[in-house]
Amino acid sequence: MSIDDIEQTGADDDLFAGLHRSVAGATMTTSAADVVALGRRTRTRHRAVAAGVGTSMAALVAAIGVLAPTGGSGTTVVQDVGFTIQKGADGSVDVAVHDAFDPVVIKAALDKAGVKNDVQVVHLPADWDWKGGTIPDCAATPGAKRDPRVNEEAAKKHSSAPQLKISTGDGSYFVFPVFPAGDVVAVVRFYPHDPVVGSNSMPYLNGITALTGMPGKCVPVPAGSVQAAGITT
Repeated sequence: MSIDDIEQTGADDDLFAGLHRSVAGATMTTSAADVVALGRRTRTRHRAVAAGVGTSMAALVAAIGVLAPTGGSGTTVVQDVGFTIQKGADGSVDVAVHDAFDPVVIKAALDKAGVKNDVQVVHLPADWDWKGGTIPDCAATPGAKRDPRVNEEAAKKHSSAPQLKISTGDGSYFVFPVFPAGDVVAVVRFYPHDPVVGSNSMPYLNGITALTGMPGKCVPVPAGSVQAAGITT
C-alpha cells in the first residue's frame, strides 16, 4: 500500500494532508481500505463522544510508527512528526530532524531510536568572552565522565565502528561512533548572550560526547579547564 492510496474526505482534509506529508514515500503491507476504515471508525467513535472532535493525529502517527517500512540492506526506517530515523543492521543510527535545532524533538527522536541521551540548550552569561574565543563546555557531573573508549574510536582516521548521526534543518550535523550500552549521548548547544553578526562569527556552538552517566543541568565553564566534562573538546 502507498500513502497515495489514502483518500482525503470532508472535514478531515487537513488531517489527511498532514498524514501524507509525514509519511511520504513510505509503503505498508496493510491495505488502503483497512487503514481508511480504521480511521473512519475512530473518527466516528470520537464524534459520538464529543461532536466536532476529529480522529486523533497522535493515534494515527503511532500506527504509522508500528507500520514503519524497512529499507535495503536491513535498514529500518521510522518516520514520525518532526523527524526520521534510520537504523542500520550494523547498529548505526541516523536521526534527521526536519526543522531547526529543537532539544525536545531531538530527545524524542533519540528516545525512539533507543539511544540513552541528554539534550540541552545553554544561554551563556553576559560576561562570557565569546568574541574573544573562549570556548564553552559543561562542568562535569559526578558519575558522568567522558567515556574514553568512544573518544578513542572517534579519534581514529578510518574507524569501522557504526556511527550515530544527527542532522537538523538549520544545517547542524553531529557524527560520532555508536555509544557503548549504558552510555549517555550528551548533546549541547551554546548560544552567546548577545547576537553575533559577521561572516567570521559563530551564532552558536554545538557539542556532543559519550558520558558514563546522566549529567545534571549544564553549568558553562571554559573548555579544557579542570572542571570541564569534555563535551565540546
